[in-house]
Amino acid sequence: MRDVVRIIRNGRIVELKEIRPGLTMLDYLRHVERQTGTKESCNAGNCGACTILVGRKGKDGIVYQPVNACTFLVAQADGAEIVTVEDLADDDGTLHPVQEALVEHHATRCGYCTAGMAMSLAGLYHRSDGEATEADVRRAIQGNACRCTGYRSIVSAGIAATRRRTEIRLDRMREDTMAKLEAIADDDEVFFGDTEDFVAIPRTMERAAAICTDYPAATVLAGGTALDAEERRRADPRRVVLLSRVAEATRIAHGEGAVTIGAAVPLQTAREALQSIDVDLAALVDRIGGCQHRSVASLGGDLMLGGRKSELAAALMALEADAVFRIGEESRRVRLDALYAADGSVDHELGELMVEVHIPRLSGNAVYRCLKVSKRWDLAPPIVAGGFCFDLDPEGTIANARIAFTGLAAAPGRANAAEAALTGARPLDRAVWPNAFSALRQDFEAVGDSLGSARFRTETAQALLGKALIEAGGTSERRTRLRGFREEEGALAAR
Repeated sequence: MRDVVRIIRNGRIVELKEIRPGLTMLDYLRHVERQTGTKESCNAGNCGACTILVGRKGKDGIVYQPVNACTFLVAQADGAEIVTVEDLADDDGTLHPVQEALVEHHATRCGYCTAGMAMSLAGLYHRSDGEATEADVRRAIQGNACRCTGYRSIVSAGIAATRRRTEIRLDRMREDTMAKLEAIADDDEVFFGDTEDFVAIPRTMERAAAICTDYPAATVLAGGTALDAEERRRADPRRVVLLSRVAEATRIAHGEGAVTIGAAVPLQTAREALQSIDVDLAALVDRIGGCQHRSVASLGGDLMLGGRKSELAAALMALEADAVFRIGEESRRVRLDALYAADGSVDHELGELMVEVHIPRLSGNAVYRCLKVSKRWDLAPPIVAGGFCFDLDPEGTIANARIAFTGLAAAPGRANAAEAALTGARPLDRAVWPNAFSALRQDFEAVGDSLGSARFRTETAQALLGKALIEAGGTSERRTRLRGFREEEGALAAR
């Protein structure tokens, strides 16, 4: 066990010991290192102005992932290199190719978002083997908001930057950085602080469960992206348990009948496994926050949000997924459609940890869709999200229907009455649709809020169910969708 957090900054190994549990990387960079290029704006992970790169050892070298520094705790950076906008240019002032391209394409106006934009594009530059496409660039800056431009010049700069493959500062430092990453890599548990204020980074689920048994009110985090900004401002939570290094919670297993994903696996890492079940799941993941969010936020963290905040609950309920929880030495397995109380809260005990999620694979005769409606395509929470799975018999009749919604009521849930109304009918038999649509009103007590009234949410859910049935009946999504075509999403997932 060690009592320090070790990171790499500008080629140096930095050991941090006396830091408060809730200290974010944004506050550390700006107030401790006095590196103010990383901007503070929304302080909630919604604008990307504070984007940094977190470098970790991968299969083929260092992998740089963009992260919102305002939602990323310093303790989460243990064992990684932190790269900020000040680190991009060479010591002699030579700009990084991304910075050069932004200047040449006049891709900045007021400049406040530019540092974060440059970091997201730099992450793309270092992940790309060759010239990026427009879709690649737009995906890379999905989590960056600019209120001055129409993004056209920024996208052009991103494409141009990836064409310039010159040796830059990070390339020359790569070998030394890799050696330092290996030097600080270990299997130690990290614990610093005291019984009142501490950060614990256990390595096993047994140890994590023991800590949470002793301190059941501790804040358990994998990504921590949903941690309230005011809590971080007040230096809360005072007791933090990070699951990002727990082996049992960070593994992915591909079984013959199901995929098992650890609760602490980041969404970006889980994306490929989810895509192996259905491309709609990968497309849905791509709409959860931006790259900065998905590189940290975890599958279990999304499901534990409950209420109307979970983006994946309905999508996985329709697949009859379940989760494994552990408290102390006891474990239990619960279906996701039984996980949420009527008020949207997650039905679990203090100190109980989600370990992993089991997602069954689709049978050969199943048609699956998951759809989301939000105020914007990117960076917007769901107004209504639905998961739909129809098992069709050889005659094309629905032998079994599984339908779930998030956002329609206070809690995610299955539409049991609507499922029963559709069983035995063909997907395109519009004579039974009114019964199924009416049944949704029995299944959910719709509740309105600032994003949409109860009536709007109900009618939106009915429309999504109708769209899923049309596609299940064999109609091309080219006729039902404006974006998110399945063959294109499959191609993107394969890249």
